[in-house]
Amino acid sequence: MSERTRTKILQTDLRSTDVDSEDTYLIYSITRDPRIGSLYTMSNGRLLHITSQGSTNTFTQTDIDNGLVEYHHMRGETTGTVIFKFSVSDMEGNVLMDQDFFITILDDHSPPQELTNKEILIEEGGEFTITTQYLSFTDDDSDTMSLLYTIMEPPTLGHIQLKKNPGSPVREFTQSDIVAGHVQFIHTSDSEAVLDSFKFMVSDGTNKVLCTFTIQVSPVDDSIPVVSIRTLRVQEGVRKLITDFDLKAVDEDTKENSLMFTITREPRFGRIEHQSETEWKQTSVFSMTEIYENRVSYLHDGGETTQDKFKFTLTDGSNDRFTMKPYNRVGQYTVPLSEPQEFNIDIIPMDDDSPVIEVNIGLQFLEVLGSDAGNIITSNELKVVDEDTSPDKLKYVVRQTPQRGRLEKTSNPGVDILTFTQEEIDNSVVRYVLTNPDSEYEDSFTFDIYDSKPNRIPSNMFYVTWSVVEFEYSLMNVTETAGLLHIPVKRYGNLKHYSVVTCYSQPGTATTSEQGTRPGQQDYVQYLGQVQFDEWQDTKMCTIIINDDSIFEGRETFYVELIQPTFTLIGRTKKTTVALTDMEDEPILQFGHAEYYVNESESYLSATIVRTGDMSSTVSTICYTTSLTARGSPLDRLDSGSDYISRGNSNSYRVIFPSGVTKATCDVKVIDDSINEASEQFGLELSMPSYGAILGPISQAIVIIDGPNDESLIHFSADSYTFGENSGTVDLEIIREGSDLSHASTVWCATRLSNPPSAISGQDYVPSSSQITFGPGQTTQRCELMILDDDLDPHVEGDKTFIVFLSSAVSSSLQPPYTATIHITDSDLDGMYKQFYKVFVNLFWSTIRYTLGRISLKRFV
Repeated sequence: MSERTRTKILQTDLRSTDVDSEDTYLIYSITRDPRIGSLYTMSNGRLLHITSQGSTNTFTQTDIDNGLVEYHHMRGETTGTVIFKFSVSDMEGNVLMDQDFFITILDDHSPPQELTNKEILIEEGGEFTITTQYLSFTDDDSDTMSLLYTIMEPPTLGHIQLKKNPGSPVREFTQSDIVAGHVQFIHTSDSEAVLDSFKFMVSDGTNKVLCTFTIQVSPVDDSIPVVSIRTLRVQEGVRKLITDFDLKAVDEDTKENSLMFTITREPRFGRIEHQSETEWKQTSVFSMTEIYENRVSYLHDGGETTQDKFKFTLTDGSNDRFTMKPYNRVGQYTVPLSEPQEFNIDIIPMDDDSPVIEVNIGLQFLEVLGSDAGNIITSNELKVVDEDTSPDKLKYVVRQTPQRGRLEKTSNPGVDILTFTQEEIDNSVVRYVLTNPDSEYEDSFTFDIYDSKPNRIPSNMFYVTWSVVEFEYSLMNVTETAGLLHIPVKRYGNLKHYSVVTCYSQPGTATTSEQGTRPGQQDYVQYLGQVQFDEWQDTKMCTIIINDDSIFEGRETFYVELIQPTFTLIGRTKKTTVALTDMEDEPILQFGHAEYYVNESESYLSATIVRTGDMSSTVSTICYTTSLTARGSPLDRLDSGSDYISRGNSNSYRVIFPSGVTKATCDVKVIDDSINEASEQFGLELSMPSYGAILGPISQAIVIIDGPNDESLIHFSADSYTFGENSGTVDLEIIREGSDLSHASTVWCATRLSNPPSAISGQDYVPSSSQITFGPGQTTQRCELMILDDDLDPHVEGDKTFIVFLSSAVSSSLQPPYTATIHITDSDLDGMYKQFYKVFVNLFWSTIRYTLGRISLKRFV
């Protein structure tokens, strides 16, 4: 049994029998308690401790047969083989003394092993039963059905439930629940995300494995776009890009290039233009992708107006309705709309010599700058021009500082700035530095612009967006046979810009071919390679080659780290630990068969023990015997009545496998006695494997000593007997022989017709069937038969035969000849009588005229 478990002692483990008492009433009395663990019995719904020192110190065979006797091994107790001693008594007070029961508690060395972990595909809003086809684990040294799955990070798009409790999310389930088809994933989210997962831990009570189960959602196009708008501020007579900060549509199940805006009423004091290659052309239709690509703008006509607007509708290709959401306000969604919506434009009046914001597209990414994370603001992102003011006189004044970072000059790092000039931007000396990273990947600051007059352009906003890349998991488990390990690298935040990161492997206890050339030193292939994210990609893989060998190395680890980010930042999970297991190489020792048969006369049983897995080292295990119906000898002597010489659970009985050896034998001396015995059994068990080896599932075997042994044999003294027709009652001799005749035996002796029929039952012999009993020591008996004579109608019939046979022997076996042929011969008197009868009738026919009936020759005489 495994450590920290409860095990019932069943009748297949412990059973006694008595020839003159009901087995169910046999009483087991504990004479010595197990040194580890405790025995318990269930009585009236209460669990009672069985101990030789307590009031409950007995149990019956009925308790065992009903599964009421248990052995408990508790957490913290040592492992190994323990024994409790007992005696067995019957109702008459007869006692079988000093019996041993062995219990082997196995160390739980092996972690659960993955058999199946396949992604499921579920329809949006549906449910899916997770069966063993998609998720299953096993364990070598514990009950597979008891493996416990604990959800560490639940799915975000639904929940896991058991069928018997619908609607109630669970955090734990067992392998037995999966086998029974009770585990379900229910999709409940309104989100249009198509990928979900949950992290879970599989535990056998000692060892734990952390894994991820992936769920693919098949979307139903039931989502409508959500539109966010902000008033566009445009200088008089200037072109202004419409960015995603001004107008943005999001649809969870529709790509950006399919989200199409249609202008239903053009602006009155300007026009919407679309950039095609290098030329701007007026348009009334554009996509969200074109907004992201900065190819949609509003161009003011230069008039003295202060406001403008246009109306638009939106479609995702399936739905013509959409909802409106004010920018940066949570929960303020409108009801679904199909009517055109307004996009407002504020016109900032300008003198002819006022500054013009020519470029303001914001920062699209941040990078590592020495020990900081940030990016330089250049004229490609922010540019103001003024015909009568030089760049060094165009001044930016920050009115609202960034929330997650600061503005500084490269010449004076660490010091916040509130003013800077266009010349400093042109010279790339102004930069944004991220100081308070969190789960948001966006920041902004508000500024005014002054020229030398001074003219002022107030309340302008500059946006900063970025992305981070990190490993999805901080720990990954992989088997040596996997071949390839795919480590997910996730990207979050602004996905509009491509980015690159380097994936780099580092050795731990697992090593690469660069560190050693011997077997077992080439666990994986060293990796150093770039992972590139294209626009809008959020997941890529870092792939490591895993080498498989035949050397058992146990659990080893190496590390994979993200370094050298380009156009992105590295998130918190920048390093993942890879746990490499090779349980398939672990030396496994087990019997070649679960049952072995031996005859008492064969002297020795050689039970084969096989080793699989790593053959390079010397391993061993103890092979010991346990008494069942066959009785083993004491370890220090040979007692009369022993059926075999016992092997003990100690190092003296260890079976050794030298390096390269795959098979060895556990030899048991079988004692050939002269006592009549039925078929008997004893057990073989493996225990205490040496370090670096484990026991396989066939760690116990049953040895069956073929029986009956030394059984007496019964047979006729001859295979045929001859009797005359007038013999009357005759006896056939039946012989019993063998080395043990100390017991009584019975056999049935019966007659039957020969084939083809000859003698007729009831006419030539009396049919019979009788039980013959041999007393103790008796070697011969008689089977009595009655032969019938035809003296009332004498005639010559010739020889006739019938069969006598033995059957249904008890406490003995039949041995040929157990069938005999009985020959019946006519007497010579039948022939003489017939001649005399003819003469007599011829002489006196005329005078006697008497019809003779059937009369015997004796009456004539």
